[in-house]
Amino acid sequence: MPTMLLYIHGFNSSPLSAKAQQMRVWCETHRPDIKVEVPRLACYPAQAANQLEKLVEKYQSDYHIGLVGSSLGGYFSTC
Repeated sequence: MPTMLLYIHGFNSSPLSAKAQQMRVWCETHRPDIKVEVPRLACYPAQAANQLEKLVEKYQSDYHIGLVGSSLGGYFSTC
């Protein structure tokens, strides 16, 4: 089964953040077998958490899913 990494950006950040892009480029260069997704999340934590739950449900039958994040995204990854 292929692997997907969900990079979860921080509060009021975006998929275009420097850290998200660095993670994407690193994986493309060193681990092209890992699909990297950086979803645009709502700025309200409860809505963002709900979006993440739906994304995991959507992809969990097709991928091994890893979560990593920055700031509030790191907190969501741990939850």
